[in-house]
Amino acid sequence: MESSYTDKLGKFKRNDLGLISSISYEYDEDGYINWRKLVKPEFLYANKEKTQETDVSKLKDDELIIRLYGLRYLAFLRGYKSIKYHSHQNYTDGGIVLSCEITFLPNFETDGQEVIHTGVAGANELNARDMSRTYLAETCSNRAFARCIREFLRIPIVSDQELSANQEIVYSAKKQGSTPHDILTSHLDKAGTKFDSMRRHFIAKGMFNAGKWRSIEDIPVTTVFEIINLIKKKQEEKNAKKGIKEVADKNEPSETEDSENKAQVNENKLV
Repeated sequence: MESSYTDKLGKFKRNDLGLISSISYEYDEDGYINWRKLVKPEFLYANKEKTQETDVSKLKDDELIIRLYGLRYLAFLRGYKSIKYHSHQNYTDGGIVLSCEITFLPNFETDGQEVIHTGVAGANELNARDMSRTYLAETCSNRAFARCIREFLRIPIVSDQELSANQEIVYSAKKQGSTPHDILTSHLDKAGTKFDSMRRHFIAKGMFNAGKWRSIEDIPVTTVFEIINLIKKKQEEKNAKKGIKEVADKNEPSETEDSENKAQVNENKLV
């Protein structure tokens, strides 16, 4: 994707250092631009897993999350010539791996040379958040872009695109004062499934080394996340099928309508 923006007003004209003249930059102790300082507060929000504080001005970088459009804003300020995406071999069934290659414009930090930087990311139905599972390619490309920008501009704040479904589960558990194992138990109860039945199912499938489990507490936390996501996916599939059936039933003619249609056909035949 080539950059086609035209600055007709000259507001974003770059000087001999490759910097936008209208922007006030801050520098670190090594003389490089502190790109973190250019992140506006509206591009940030609190990481609820780490803090209950919502005022971003009071939080440390590791307690914050940066939004995608905040990283796009930084990319615009830094300046780039092109953005290219490359697909790689899937690392898991249904998974997608993409690399984002950005060619950055020359500036004094790169000795007046164009620089290419690449970020790699993956997305699958287990690590994508609920809404993102339907758009794995888009999710993966956003993750790769976010990682590329964060790495190149030295932004020490995790991106919202890099958060997985597991973070949502952990936050939910903390909010309820429970553990991921408690959340799994709740999902099993809603699905009408007991631990022993689940254990036998995974043993038969040869999954998760389930033969070693004696209780739900024996399940590794990472596996708990995977199982919860599998249960949620199964429930989504059931809901989708139920919705399709309800639409089909709604469109199915009633007995009265069916009789009337048959009578009309017979009447037409007589004519």
